[in-house]
Amino acid sequence: MEKEIKNIRIINNPAAGIGESILPVINASMKKADIKREASITLEGPTRENPYRGLSGFLRYLRGKRYELRYLDANDLWMYFTVASLYWHTERTECRLVPLDTIKLLHPIVRSTAVDLVEDRTKSLTAHRRDIIETGRVDRALQDACMPSVSPINVVAEAPSSYIAFEGNGRLEAIRRVVAGIPGVLVEVVVYHPTNHESCVGRMRHLRTRNGMAD
Repeated sequence: MEKEIKNIRIINNPAAGIGESILPVINASMKKADIKREASITLEGPTRENPYRGLSGFLRYLRGKRYELRYLDANDLWMYFTVASLYWHTERTECRLVPLDTIKLLHPIVRSTAVDLVEDRTKSLTAHRRDIIETGRVDRALQDACMPSVSPINVVAEAPSSYIAFEGNGRLEAIRRVVAGIPGVLVEVVVYHPTNHESCVGRMRHLRTRNGMAD
């Protein structure tokens, strides 16, 4: 009989770095058939501090975006305000494996530089498509190997089984292209829990509407 596991909590090695995936620890002890692919898996490890909290964190976030300033439009300004507010008001985050089809993009991939980057990442990740089929997941280790970035794929939950990605939209688009036709693929993300959750989610929904991406 197929066994369904709704919530799996896994204790991480406290010495492990934030960017390291802990999935290899469980692969040896759990068979793929033991986990329904639509399950969400929480990866529990050391406390993860938000590097963008407070005024110093806000300035750090802006410095990381300085090369994009020339391309800013009204929607970009609204997006930066929304993301900066989320970072500012978040103390707690967690790593989680969530179904790809439960993650919504915050903005479309339209700029030529972003489109080219998605295509490059798609080619790199395609070489590992067989591994993704076998494991049913794109963990952080694979993301870092094929689609390196300064930050993980960061999301906020808008509902119990629905997320909006505010960092990593291009990487998610590349993953979607590579896993097309593979059901139930899980993606490792960092889930943020801002204290002003309703306000942040409301702003993100508004931004999606401005970008023509409303549900």
